[in-house]
Amino acid sequence: MAPRGCTLSVVVPAFNEEARLADMLSEAVQYLAGRAVLDQSFSWEILVVDDGSRDRTSDVARRFAAARAPEHIRVLRLERNCGKGAAVREGMLAADGQLLLMADADGATRFRDVENLEHHFLVHPARRDARMLVVGSRAHLKAAALLKRAWYRNVLTHGFQFLVSLAIGGDVCDTQCGFKLFSRAAARALFSNLHVSRWAFDVELLFMAPRLSIEVREEAVKWTEIPGSKMRLSGILQMAKELLLIRLMHALGVWQILPSR
Repeated sequence: MAPRGCTLSVVVPAFNEEARLADMLSEAVQYLAGRAVLDQSFSWEILVVDDGSRDRTSDVARRFAAARAPEHIRVLRLERNCGKGAAVREGMLAADGQLLLMADADGATRFRDVENLEHHFLVHPARRDARMLVVGSRAHLKAAALLKRAWYRNVLTHGFQFLVSLAIGGDVCDTQCGFKLFSRAAARALFSNLHVSRWAFDVELLFMAPRLSIEVREEAVKWTEIPGSKMRLSGILQMAKELLLIRLMHALGVWQILPSR
């Protein structure tokens, strides 16, 4: 296991995010740098993982890093588009933090809400070394969202939730929020075993967590819908396929979960 070189690593998967990435990084760096000034024991890094973008995502990230925080921001690039799950896995396995945060490049979740997730570790500091995952959740916003969305989007939402319940069961209300905090041990165990590389990778993480003795908590976060969503009907169909694969391949033992990895 790599040494724990900082308090918090932030892994940002990014695919064709040249228009939105700088704003997200600006909010994150403002918070993280300010926190480090107030608490000299706190250290941080950001890993931007470019998932084979066709635009200038990597250039935007590198220019931002050079101008604002060259010693704190790393940019990793996958040569081809492998999927969000693959990008997050690349960053998580390369990160040095005691705690590791997955944060979407669109900045839809208020970055300061990392404190809400981190609270679960701070209440019992020994959990930093334990296997624990805290899932950011938008479930408390569901009623308002259903009122505002078109009927077909509500049908797709309920249909996906039904498939998730069939695939993994469990008590997590929001599996897809792109804001999740892992202890180092949990991140290494989960991402070393991850098989799903695209949209439904979050679901496989939650499926594997209890089987790897990883405690899962859910915590509300503030979330704003940002224009430019990449989810299309083809992506929803891909997610449905992946959910079925998660259930089938694990049930048959084709995809094995190795605790020692």
